[in-house]
Amino acid sequence: MQEIWIQRDETGRIVEVVGQGLRVETPAAEAALRFLRAVETTMRDYLHVDAELSTEAGVRLVVDRQDFHLHREIDAVTEGLVIGLRQLAAEYPADLEVNEPTVRVEV
Repeated sequence: MQEIWIQRDETGRIVEVVGQGLRVETPAAEAALRFLRAVETTMRDYLHVDAELSTEAGVRLVVDRQDFHLHREIDAVTEGLVIGLRQLAAEYPADLEVNEPTVRVEV
């Protein structure tokens, strides 16, 4: 199973998207990679925010959240990515799964 993991910070904002086992020869993985590349380009060229897409040893998109003035714009782009990835997973349920781990805090 090809998986995409959505990592959020303590406020719920997306900071990283990790793809595991993505085989580009499958339609689901190819489309997911295109979504990730589009987000990286949008962040860098339109919002002028550092976003790094690495395809070595898996796929990893890391979003720089240092400019708090752009949180809404970054949220719009990254949440749109998650919606697209979830729609893709619904279209290819045997090939792709999108996960968001929940963090439990023990008090």
